[in-house]
Amino acid sequence: MAKRVLESLAAAAVACALGLGLAACTTPRTVGPDPSVVWDTNEPTGPLESDPLVERARAADLAQKLAQNSNDFSRGDLRSTWTGPAIGTMSADRANSLKNPDNFEPRVAPGPMPWNATAIDTDEDGNTVVTGCALADGWYISEDHPAPEDPADSRPTQLTFVFDGSDADALVSRIVRSNVACTTTDVAVGRFNPQPRLEDARAPVIAP
Repeated sequence: MAKRVLESLAAAAVACALGLGLAACTTPRTVGPDPSVVWDTNEPTGPLESDPLVERARAADLAQKLAQNSNDFSRGDLRSTWTGPAIGTMSADRANSLKNPDNFEPRVAPGPMPWNATAIDTDEDGNTVVTGCALADGWYISEDHPAPEDPADSRPTQLTFVFDGSDADALVSRIVRSNVACTTTDVAVGRFNPQPRLEDARAPVIAP
């Protein structure tokens, strides 16, 4: 048995050296455990927070932030909250960005997007939309931009989660951030612990 194992390893080494069987020469990248979310004061509260669509919108936002922070777009929570085409676009956009390192400024999210749900409606295409008021301006970390100490200092703007359809199992197809000002108070701010690392945003993309 030991002899056969050694022979197999030797054959694999030769194949790698000759450029054959390259799939066997690639070690899949592994991603560490997810960070926890620590809230500055309290978790999100409000009259719409118990609605399943708002819960799904928050889950989609969290999954997106974790995927983009780690470049892992194969996550199960991403597949259970986002449409396949949307995930493919996220993954492809990041992979293309990494091909141009001179023009790519790594950014990670310090936590879920700080936002309050304000309405649940249906758009002209019959898709369910969850609208919120977000403290999104500057909600990122980069080499020259530390995590905001108080996102409430930013100007609140409208945030819309667009679902693919209107049934209870509809998935998010896109998030639309606009420059439309809105008014909101007591937005819950959650931060990842441990804080995400910029080097993880430079790591090879794990595709869906």
